[in-house]
Amino acid sequence: MDPVILVVIVILAVVGGVLLWRRRLPAGGAAAGTETIAVARDEPVVPPSSAPPVQERPASDDLLDPEINAALEIISGPDARAGGVNIGKRIPVRKKKTTLGRNPRQVDIQLYNLDEPSSVSRLHCSVEYYASMRCFMITDEGSSSGTKVDGLSLTAYQPVALRDGDLIELGLVERQGVVMRFHTDANPPESAELHGARLRLHMGIEAKDTIRQLLKEEAAPEVTPCDVFLSYSRRDRDVMRYIRESLEVSGISVWSDENLEPGSKSWRGVVETAIERAGCLVALLSPDAKQSEWVGEELNYAKIHGVRIFTVLVRGEEGSAVPLGLTGMQWVDMRTDYEGGLEHLLKTLREYLARE
Repeated sequence: MDPVILVVIVILAVVGGVLLWRRRLPAGGAAAGTETIAVARDEPVVPPSSAPPVQERPASDDLLDPEINAALEIISGPDARAGGVNIGKRIPVRKKKTTLGRNPRQVDIQLYNLDEPSSVSRLHCSVEYYASMRCFMITDEGSSSGTKVDGLSLTAYQPVALRDGDLIELGLVERQGVVMRFHTDANPPESAELHGARLRLHMGIEAKDTIRQLLKEEAAPEVTPCDVFLSYSRRDRDVMRYIRESLEVSGISVWSDENLEPGSKSWRGVVETAIERAGCLVALLSPDAKQSEWVGEELNYAKIHGVRIFTVLVRGEEGSAVPLGLTGMQWVDMRTDYEGGLEHLLKTLREYLARE
């Protein structure tokens, strides 16, 4: 026999034998008596479909008892937003404390956008459930335009009990405020209210440091009317002084808060009064001014009271320095040409003030 044919026959015989041996192995792919990983485990493999369900997170301590029902219904005002999502006119109250206002970073429920001229404050009020009294209470959080419950003006930071059907007013209705109806089955106990007077808590909390806090107990000091109210960031104080002195030399009266102590009660009242009595407001725009809470509050307060706003770009670019509510508005550029920018500003102000 040809040696080559003999070698081929031997190879085929070996391959056939190997294939036959493998087919006789037990299921699982190992020789009899050899443990596979699955067989050697003490517990059977659990199929994915029979895995235990994921446990739901326990309810937060901030959440209300599910048996307590409460909601706020917007009668006049915009749709409410929660976490950036439009939730419409009916706001379910699910937390023990719910905050309302315009700044989504400060509140649970947003009413109006930050760039809208609204009399609703950034943090306007809160609605909180007091388990010890088994009722909800509303607290004005130092808003500028106030909070009312059935016509009753609230004192800042002093909680007042809410009843089913109460009408709540945030800010001034005619100046983009909000009117809501409160619904609940957790009314204050009659024994806690005397002759129909509302239950109140005198917290003794010091008022927060906000420029728009209007203390009803104090009248704002008299402020002389002026042509221009200057709004600026403290980091732009040098250019503010330059502009202020240049305007005053040109016969334009200017008001700025440089000589007041920021944060004091008198300072807050004076700033608001000065804006109301100014012929116009000139905002010095810069990245720091855009990030300044006070500048934002001053601009919004001017919009609410119909005070004309003029803008001057003193630092940065339009994207980093101009607030959202002022985009599209023409501004005077004083970043490189102070004299040219100042001349333009003076001409604009003179023309406007001459018409007033």
